[in-house]
Amino acid sequence: MQKGIWLAAALFLSLVVSGCGGGSTATSIIASPVDRFTVSDIYKKTLHVTSPLGAPYTTFHTYSGVTKYDWNSDPSDTSTRLGTWSVSATDGSVTFSDLASSTVIKKLTGFQKVYVDAAKTAPNYWLVTDAASQKNCRMYVDSATTTSTFSTYTSSNAARFNLMGGTIQGTALAAPFANVSTVAGVTGSSGFSDVTPVKFGRPVAITTTDGKAFFVLDNYYNDIRMLTTDSGGATAVTTLKTTGTTTAIALNAPTDITTDGTNLYVTDTSNYVIRKIVLDFDGSGNPIGTGTMTTLAGTGVSGALDGAGTTTARFASPTGITTDGTNLYVTDDHAIRKIVISTGEVSSLAGSLGTAGWTADTATGTSARFNYPTRLTTDGTNLYVSDVNNYVIRKVVIATGEVTTIAGSHGTSGHADGNGTSATFSGPEGITTDGTYLYVTDWGRVIYGNQVEGQTIRRIDLTTGNYTVNTIAGVSGRINVKDASGNLPDSGADESLEKVYFYCPAGIITDGTSLFVADGLNYTIRRIYN
Repeated sequence: MQKGIWLAAALFLSLVVSGCGGGSTATSIIASPVDRFTVSDIYKKTLHVTSPLGAPYTTFHTYSGVTKYDWNSDPSDTSTRLGTWSVSATDGSVTFSDLASSTVIKKLTGFQKVYVDAAKTAPNYWLVTDAASQKNCRMYVDSATTTSTFSTYTSSNAARFNLMGGTIQGTALAAPFANVSTVAGVTGSSGFSDVTPVKFGRPVAITTTDGKAFFVLDNYYNDIRMLTTDSGGATAVTTLKTTGTTTAIALNAPTDITTDGTNLYVTDTSNYVIRKIVLDFDGSGNPIGTGTMTTLAGTGVSGALDGAGTTTARFASPTGITTDGTNLYVTDDHAIRKIVISTGEVSSLAGSLGTAGWTADTATGTSARFNYPTRLTTDGTNLYVSDVNNYVIRKVVIATGEVTTIAGSHGTSGHADGNGTSATFSGPEGITTDGTYLYVTDWGRVIYGNQVEGQTIRRIDLTTGNYTVNTIAGVSGRINVKDASGNLPDSGADESLEKVYFYCPAGIITDGTSLFVADGLNYTIRRIYN
């Protein structure tokens, strides 16, 4: 009975009554979010780099040996210059300087190895970030790649730096978050439409493959919608068309979605399985709105068993999902479960399946206890979990399963900003990170239309041990409902923060510049930005 009550809340199945809660490239494998770069990687080698500027980003530049380079961010400039380079011992960044003046010409940061073979025997190329423009490109070291091959690489199929868990990490989002706008959907009006005005039935989760294409999970219509955006918001919306390996597969009350840049992964909650959708891409590396859906893990029968993919493993109520590119991590039945993507093998990382509870920060692995963990995110080293019925945010070290509480007061529902465990949450739900901060949708509860605490977006500082929590958007205890005259307090246009109201905000991600929120019972996707 208790599980049924929680599922109804966590899956939006009876939100109007019980409220908001109670509870890379198409062929590449990312090895890790950030790899250190050393002198031995480039000493006396030739570097081929695709330009970060210009359209369609096809010009490439070559650095030869120790002193030659020809990159000044101008694709039309093909001259070769003499200069020097140095590799930082602190962060592995590479700085190119003019030989005559010693002026720094270019600095590359955020080196990320990308492999095309599952064994990861050698990097196919490196993703690098231009420190000045924060644009990304590919760098090939002593590669036999020809000019004609370079012409096929564009900004569209070069993965954004630090795509991790379906969100863009690596750069802290600029504060203050002074603006909120609606990029898709009609505030206060549910429905199904891919044409203007776009409508959602109940958007509960969102992910992005590259910061330009977004995938929204609609829990009411059991489908996935693809949004493509420009700098101002959504420009096109299409329903993702999927086929199964034998027959079409229908989702049943799906709850969360993530991506590794090539595939989507969905917690198909009421089918008790984890789905994988292999996306289709056009010649420029853009997702085209179609894909092939298969079952990666789970038998379709409710249960709580670890084991082999679709033959042994069972899920009771798979809810949140994230990925580090090698494994999936799923919240299910009071535990955190790990799925090896290549095999579908399921194991328990932290928490005890079927046992709700609370443990102090000394607990590790299956000795730790959660109380209906809902969503989670990762930075590649740790998982960050919304432990909703304990009203806290937990950190799980992936390598050891060690569980600690970083924010929120155990057993205390509220809405107070502050340091770490002195802060309170009324119902932490969606969670994401830019690598420096966590962002949490505190969706609270709405009972028969009565407003309670929550309905806000909270930020947690990861840079110090204080884990300071502050509210960056929304008004605690206020939801966006029509007044007696049928008017909405939020028009959906850019609003000052004191006038922005959310209504059961759920999934949240960042494209590296802005936050995007699936605002469940406002039936919209909201953008929060500086």
